[in-house]
Amino acid sequence: MKVIKKFFLYLFLIVILLVFIVPFLYALYNSFLPLADVDKLVPFSHFTVDNYVTLFTKYNMARWIWNTVVMTLIIVLGNVWFTTMAGYALAKFDFPGRSFLRFVVIVTMMVPFQLVVTPMYLTIVNIGWNNTMASITVPYVCQCIYVFFAQQYFYSIPKEMEEAARIDGLGRAGVFFRIVLPISKPCLTTIIIHVSYIHLRAHETDSYVVCRLLLETKTHLRNHETASYLV
Repeated sequence: MKVIKKFFLYLFLIVILLVFIVPFLYALYNSFLPLADVDKLVPFSHFTVDNYVTLFTKYNMARWIWNTVVMTLIIVLGNVWFTTMAGYALAKFDFPGRSFLRFVVIVTMMVPFQLVVTPMYLTIVNIGWNNTMASITVPYVCQCIYVFFAQQYFYSIPKEMEEAARIDGLGRAGVFFRIVLPISKPCLTTIIIHVSYIHLRAHETDSYVVCRLLLETKTHLRNHETASYLV
């Protein structure tokens, strides 16, 4: 009975795998074909790398890929560094105003992204960051949703574990970096995956509009130009 259950389980997983991998293989297959042979079954002799040669010679694709990797790494590392420390402080430290800061974090998550686009754009232009890597990374390196997520995760870590580390001579920073972070891999992994996914597909979200605004070479955009981007 167990063997039959395993068989159907693996069969189901294989079907799910095919559902996700077949479109990718189909796109990869067509990328090696001339335009006349796209969507056709052709022999291996018809395969060519001309499409990739055109892509990397006609367009600055290598630079675009590099910019995307750098942007994503900066945002991911920033969120892992800042949000975990902020979440740990809100979850474990007792200080005046902690409840208010928790409230601010939750309320900030409710503010629509479209509402902060214009103030963020004007701030970045006024400090001269437009058309720089900083303009599309710094505003995203510490997002409240991940502060809240990290805070909720750190609530689950027993206080006794931290107290034992303090008795052994560790300070607050030592407890955080040597005890808390190593056992918080699920939290860190979730933040890394989610941040990477969101920013690697920014072209499908409102972030694409913001990136176009912030990467303008002009110091200021005229009102009707800005409105056309936001629409």
